[in-house]
Amino acid sequence: IMDAAPATDSARKVGNLLMGKYMMAFEGAGLLILIGIFGAVLVSRPGRFPDREERDAYVAVDEMPPPVDDDALKPTSNTLSSDAVSVLDVHKDGRN
Repeated sequence: IMDAAPATDSARKVGNLLMGKYMMAFEGAGLLILIGIFGAVLVSRPGRFPDREERDAYVAVDEMPPPVDDDALKPTSNTLSSDAVSVLDVHKDGRN
């Protein structure tokens, strides 16, 4: 196994490449990062309704919905066929 030591001027070579041949790509990446930071700050700002009362008017209420009275949604029979597996049985033991 060879012990390879890094070149003593490798940092200078990388710096020359970033500020020479790849300068536009390096600046473009910095600009994209800056735009991402501005976008994150813009998204995290409070919206049009920073007050609690005004915000609550546009937020869903934590209440149970009213029951649906529709005969088309009711089951056709109360019995299951012998080969049918109920949803409760599947979730009870975790097997099919």
